[in-house]
Amino acid sequence: MRIGLTQRTDEVAGYEETRDALDQRWTGLLLSLGYLPVPLPNAGVPAAVLVDQLSLGGLILTGGGDPGQGTLRDALESGLIKLCLERHLPLIGVCRGAQALGLHFGGRLTRVEGHVASRHGLICCRPESWAERASVNSYHNYAFMPDNLPPPLRPVALAPGGTVEAFEHERLPMLGIMWHPEREPGWDEGDVATLRRLFD
Repeated sequence: MRIGLTQRTDEVAGYEETRDALDQRWTGLLLSLGYLPVPLPNAGVPAAVLVDQLSLGGLILTGGGDPGQGTLRDALESGLIKLCLERHLPLIGVCRGAQALGLHFGGRLTRVEGHVASRHGLICCRPESWAERASVNSYHNYAFMPDNLPPPLRPVALAPGGTVEAFEHERLPMLGIMWHPEREPGWDEGDVATLRRLFD
């Protein structure tokens, strides 16, 4: 299966270039699971064209930066979310990608402290949760409070401070997580199981 991954945009000083960038650890993680990672360009290409021409079977909205700035990446991710809703394609939003997913449904972000370059535990709020972990990494400045994440999205796990760390769509194969599975050394078994559950 080919999995499309959105990318961050970096302005490179001294080269007068705007580059799309993707953590190479995504490639290693997805290849280890038998998926072919396909980086998606922030070039104004319609989401449907990318999904159809590249024969994508699933999508990952990756991390890096804040959503809602009116960028080409925002436009691409919005288009991909709409397409996944129409076609029931599996999608997972990671950190910034989870924020973009929640905002798409009308969620409201809250600024949080102490969530950059740190680890914390998880409080699962659904029985037999797919999000159950001993602890997760954290690299974000904004998160959703449970009351600010509207249906059809529902919280699955919370940080100790009460912010939403994982959520899911009530009916469709669509998840959001605030941690980075690609940054876990050796890759967490729970993250591997979640990706397989979603894309298989």
